[in-house]
Amino acid sequence: LKQMAEASPQVLKNFPWPSQTEVTTRKAKLRSLVARLFAAAADKGTQDVEALLKGDADLRKEVLQSLTDENQSGLDTWSGQLQKELAARQVDKDKVSAELKKKEEAVQARREEEKARREEEERRLAQEKREGKRPPPKPRDSSSDSDSGARKKKPAKKDAKDAKSKGKNKRKGSSSPSRGRSSDESESSGRRKKRKPVQKGGKRKKGASSSRSPSPSSSPRRKKRR
Repeated sequence: LKQMAEASPQVLKNFPWPSQTEVTTRKAKLRSLVARLFAAAADKGTQDVEALLKGDADLRKEVLQSLTDENQSGLDTWSGQLQKELAARQVDKDKVSAELKKKEEAVQARREEEKARREEEERRLAQEKREGKRPPPKPRDSSSDSDSGARKKKPAKKDAKDAKSKGKNKRKGSSSPSRGRSSDESESSGRRKKRKPVQKGGKRKKGASSSRSPSPSSSPRRKKRR
């Protein structure tokens, strides 16, 4: 019954169930067989059916034929089909279990990978926190040499800038006297143009003399001429 429960419904439908005629015929045979058993028991004076069947081989054969002979071939055929069906069902069951096992292994592998990734992330974060608390590392010799070289180069740049500024100041200083000289020369030439030459032996115009105020330098000259 347990094996039949594992079989498919189609196989169970193919079970060689006896027809109504076969059931009626078997009931009649069983009734006659029971009557023979009671008669043999009365003759031998015992109620043990097993002892009666062991003592009478013909009676035992008739009992077995009445129970199995008519439907034995159908049962054999059906049992063979049942075994094949159970074997196929077992193969299918093994495949399903193998697929489930693979799925479980894949899920477990993903879980392990995720767990390892989280642990790695936690270790990285903890390491970053520790490095943040630590003081910065000291510079190496090469970096110190480069820093010293850069420091040495900076005064050279400053000296070059100072030299440039000094050159500009010198140029300005040299150009300023020339400008002063040119301005003095222009002023002196303007004064010379303003001054007029003195006319000899002639009289000056009244307008010019009257317009100009008598200067102390011109009055002595006039007195001498008079």
